Amino acid sequence: MVGSMPLSLKPLAERPSPGNYTSMDYVWLHTEIADPVERLRESGASAKATKEHFAATKDADLSKIIEIVPGPLVSALVWANEKTDGRYSPFKNIGVSNVPGPRRSLYLGQWKLDRWFSTGQVAHGAVLNFTVWSYGDQFNLGVLADAEAIPDVWPLVAGFRLSLDELLESAAVRPSPNPSPAPSTSGP
Repeated sequence: MVGSMPLSLKPLAERPSPGNYTSMDYVWLHTEIADPVERLRESGASAKATKEHFAATKDADLSKIIEIVPGPLVSALVWANEKTDGRYSPFKNIGVSNVPGPRRSLYLGQWKLDRWFSTGQVAHGAVLNFTVWSYGDQFNLGVLADAEAIPDVWPLVAGFRLSLDELLESAAVRPSPNPSPAPSTSGP
């Protein structure tokens, strides 16, 4: 399974105004691997390769091509993409994103933000989006789907939960390939 993965174009400190400042690239999700730990390991390696590819090519802004393509051609491409249900879309079937949120609680005046909910986006050809956000010690999953393509998203959410439980169970019984060093017992 190949997913579309949003990637940041500018670090937060370099953004001149609020906004997403993102682009996207593709990531291989390795759903063909049955072993959950190996699947995670290989998908992580694919995500790393995608990020490295993106870093090496991010200054080649392909969206600039739109500026030189005649308007009627762009309209025809958008129309063709809609008529083929996104077959020629730059997006893949699923959008995936993992966004590290704030590690400490946020406040609006005296009111503490208890929960952080997020959602991604869907487009022609990309009918499903799984976005994970962290907030403090919370793991928050937002799932958005095109209602025509996926009328009931809850079985997918249940499958995500089962896969996560399977991964946690498998990881608990396996030694880490990179164990942490034992804490030092000697004093300073």
